[in-house]
Amino acid sequence: MNRLIIKMLVTCVLIGLVSVSTYAFSASEMRELSRSVFGQSLATSNPQVKDDDEQYRRDEKRIKDLLVASDLKGLMEFRRDIKDRWGTIKPKLYVSLASQVCFAFNSGHFEDAKYSIYARQCAKEILNREDDMSIDQELDMVGILMDDREYRSGVLDRGLWPKDWQERISYLLRLSNRIYKNYEQDFNIKSPPTPVVCVPAPNYRCGIRPEDVKRAGYQGQIHRSNKCE
Repeated sequence: MNRLIIKMLVTCVLIGLVSVSTYAFSASEMRELSRSVFGQSLATSNPQVKDDDEQYRRDEKRIKDLLVASDLKGLMEFRRDIKDRWGTIKPKLYVSLASQVCFAFNSGHFEDAKYSIYARQCAKEILNREDDMSIDQELDMVGILMDDREYRSGVLDRGLWPKDWQERISYLLRLSNRIYKNYEQDFNIKSPPTPVVCVPAPNYRCGIRPEDVKRAGYQGQIHRSNKCE
């Protein structure tokens, strides 16, 4: 019963979070979001990774330029372009860039009212790549998906809303379930788990269970942390 109550509370909190409209994100905010999601840099001693990093930065700038120019058609074409280039070979990189495109669509800086439809289509496409995105990215995309401005503005017939809402809420419930499963269900605020170790890789929260991350060095970090206690 207690676990059911916890799960219901998580869902309620999520509904509150995604109810906050993502109406306007500046280019700098979108870049900062991308940095926090994707990691500070791809650059390493590997030339290919450096090339990827440089291309990633060029793609970021392209999104900014298209948003400043209010070029909705160009943004749609660019979304298809990055999907063709990154969608298969670098899925996590693609999700990071595509998330920025979704925020650009949802910014409202376009005369064509259909931008709201494109924002929701973009978010849904990313949400269907569940294995390639972090919980934070999923929360951002669900937030965009739950915005119903295309109905409020009359772009879509309100008669379509009930069926559309059922599909959208399913993504919210999936996110709720993912968060519920990834966090300590027996958490006691008077006895918090220790240590809270950060994973030496982007896209993972501090304190995630070791069995959820197959990455060298994580267990060693926990061991070192235990020795310091």
